[in-house]
Amino acid sequence: MGTKELQPREVLCIIAILMVCSFSGGYLGSRMEGWIDRPQSPPANAALAAAQPPAPPAGTQPAQSSQALGPSSQPSDIRWTCITLHHTATPASDPARRMAAIHQYHTSLGWDGIGYHWLIGEDGSVWPGRPMTKQGAHVKGQNVGNIGIAFIGTYATQPPPPAALRACRRLLEGLMAKYNIPRGLVRFHRELAATVCPGDWDRGLLWKGD
Repeated sequence: MGTKELQPREVLCIIAILMVCSFSGGYLGSRMEGWIDRPQSPPANAALAAAQPPAPPAGTQPAQSSQALGPSSQPSDIRWTCITLHHTATPASDPARRMAAIHQYHTSLGWDGIGYHWLIGEDGSVWPGRPMTKQGAHVKGQNVGNIGIAFIGTYATQPPPPAALRACRRLLEGLMAKYNIPRGLVRFHRELAATVCPGDWDRGLLWKGD
């Protein structure tokens, strides 16, 4: 059986069909690129949340009670008149690394290092932050004479662990005695600003015995 020879009109029709198919394929392909799910880069805040906190500075150690309550290593003419309690709103694990991350963040804001004077780990460890020879940076517009203490962790809906509360009470008692600060001037951050910090829990827990 012989091959039928295409007529000129048939050849033109085939060419037109091929051109239409080629154009449609390219157009549909470009349109489908918008419909197909492709891997996306994580948003900046997710990347930050997933990042490991930086390593703490060499020699970072919890403070002993004598360090917290004894005389400052440098003279200071600051008159300490009140104390404000915070939580760091971070995970509570590995307090040395959390402190390094907070210090890095506060420095990125243009502050003179970490804004809290003391930080308390969930295990009751007490960590020195900003030297007591310097004003803190922890309550906007109310830092003069204000000692900043922060629980390392997130305690918006539940209180810090008992060990942390005991350590905080001992630190408070020492600072209050040293600087003649009355209990009424030991306040939560949320009493001074529109925030939940350090959480919605009973302040009376601070003063309960062991």
